[in-house]
Amino acid sequence: MAPNGGDSKDERVTGDMIHDYLQQYAEDHDLLRRIRFNTFVTNAAREEGDNGCWRLRLKDSSDIIRTEKLLVCTGVTSIPYTPEYPGANTAAVPIIHSRDLGSSIPILQHNGSVENVAVVGAAKSAYDAVYLLLSMGKKVTWIIRQDGAGPLAIIPFKVLGLVNTIAFASTRLMTYLTPSILNIKGSLCWAFQRTHVGRWCVGRFWDALTGLSYAHAGYSKDDHVQMLRPEIDRQR
Repeated sequence: MAPNGGDSKDERVTGDMIHDYLQQYAEDHDLLRRIRFNTFVTNAAREEGDNGCWRLRLKDSSDIIRTEKLLVCTGVTSIPYTPEYPGANTAAVPIIHSRDLGSSIPILQHNGSVENVAVVGAAKSAYDAVYLLLSMGKKVTWIIRQDGAGPLAIIPFKVLGLVNTIAFASTRLMTYLTPSILNIKGSLCWAFQRTHVGRWCVGRFWDALTGLSYAHAGYSKDDHVQMLRPEIDRQR
């Protein structure tokens, strides 16, 4: 994505680069006029008869879309979830979802009365929020529930400082090193997942990768950082 505002010598990809890339792709392939933005489908149902068409009803609109094919691609986090807090409706302090963090920066940055901020949750958005707030000089209280699997793991940008982690995770070899009921065919799958030697090698591989990730994150350097260590260990 270097031509889209990136640095050819820096493999990291920013949100702006992804947005610009998708925008340019949509323009180059004449997709914008075929996309209906900010539209929420409330109901999708088959029409009666043999034509098999779908009927889509939309939120806040009387329009009905008829289509022969329907592809559903909603992500599990497409709809933001905000926990219910007692007294939230009458609270004097603002409650901001991570989705609205970018648009709320002027309030947080220029409002001198906002000195202490509590961040709830331990997903990637929470890490981003904590980092952003600390860079603004705010005092942050990070609240993570005790049950569950703990915070999201912190992984290095490059494995052993040599290979891009995302690129490495996208290789075909990783599909055989990762146990999955969706990938059970092939000689490599049999060798790694169906033999004692192969399973031992896979276990040591993930142990090594976990060790490298933990060393990169620096969990052992400070008690507060140690609390961010994921709580799921490899099953033996």
